[in-house]
Parts: sequence; C-alpha cells; structure tokens
Amino acid sequence: MTAKLTRTDEIAAVLLILFSLGVYLASKPFPSGPTNAPGAGFFPQLIAAGISILAVIQFVKSVLDDANTSYSVTLTGISRVVIPIMLSAAFVLTMPLFGFLVGSMVFLIALMRYSGAQSYLTIVPVSIAVSLVLHYIFVEFLHVPLPESGILPVSRLLPSLALVVGGIS
Repeated sequence: MTAKLTRTDEIAAVLLILFSLGVYLASKPFPSGPTNAPGAGFFPQLIAAGISILAVIQFVKSVLDDANTSYSVTLTGISRVVIPIMLSAAFVLTMPLFGFLVGSMVFLIALMRYSGAQSYLTIVPVSIAVSLVLHYIFVEFLHVPLPESGILPVSRLLPSLALVVGGIS
C-alpha cells in the first residue's frame, strides 16, 4: 500500500505554527522572575517564537516555489515512525506502574531491539547504565523527583551519590 503526499512543506509549516502557538499559550501563565526579570516562561516562549518565524519562512518559500514535490509513503515507512511513538507512549503511560528506573530500562531494551541491536550482552548493560546515569543526574544533581514504582521500588535500594563519590556533598 502506497499513499502519495503533496504540499508537505505547507502542511508541516502550518502544524509547526499551531504547535508553537500552543507552547506559547501554555507557557504564558508561568511566573516571571524577580523584579520582572525573565522567568520560567521566557525560554519556551522564545523557542516557540523562533519556530513560528522559521515556519512562516518555510510556508512562504514553499508557496512561492512552483515545484510541486510529492512523496510516496509506504506502510513500512509509516510503521518506522508509528512504532517508536507507540513505544514512547507506552513508556509514559506505564511509568506510574513501573517507575522511571525500571520503565526506562524496559523502554530502552525494546527501542534498541526495534532499532536492530541484536546482542542482549550489549543491550541490557547499556540500558541499565543509561537509566542509572539519568536517574542520578535528575534525582541527585538536579533534585527532580522521578516516578517510583509501587511494585518494584528499585530506586530506594540505590545508594546516595554522596556515598558513591565518597561523602563529597
């Protein structure tokens, strides 16, 4: 099955404008900094404005360009995009059940297998290492609480980074 897509640049530009408008509106109620300095909403609004400007340029350029490019999309091509999106959605939806640490390990294993990695001797240690590094960066350095599993509270068993580093705080 093959579908033919036309006007993809115009469609992408309109979608990017709508996305950036949504980001801008969602970040509008964020508080400002002390003495009206830029606050938490400044950076998302700046990025959204930049995306909008570039999307308008893309839209105008594609309308002025007479070359009507069309793309053929196959079912295989669609599945290469949809399956990683579904894996990501499953990761987010099951995070309250499995927690960040176990969930990210399972997600990374599934994503690496889908991407073509074959050896579990490589996949499993890499997924454990990446998950642990992300856990320590967010929890220990940035002090951002991550979801923990009620079934397998593995992150409670991990040592504090101060113990790992040798007591340096």
